[in-house]
Amino acid sequence: MQPLAAVDIGCVICADKGCRVCKGSGWLEVLGCGMVHPKVFDNVAIDNEPFTGFVFGMEVERPAMLRYGIDDIRLFFENDLRFLEQF
Repeated sequence: MQPLAAVDIGCVICADKGCRVCKGSGWLEVLGCGMVHPKVFDNVAIDNEPFTGFVFGMEVERPAMLRYGIDDIRLFFENDLRFLEQF
């Protein structure tokens, strides 16, 4: 994406000092948006001259980590149904 914007909140786990949940930054990104890079269109065989794209989304993993006391975001992306079915 290019350019981008985000809404961050202070990490409530480490009180903004830096931990694994906030990747050491003291901040958690919860909303993000930006323009789609032209190469993304190229990679899916769409002519990037007449088209532009804007993306936005809400990250649900980090708020879920805070709510349920999960300390490793990778658990959400391993597709282990024993973990995922808890939510």
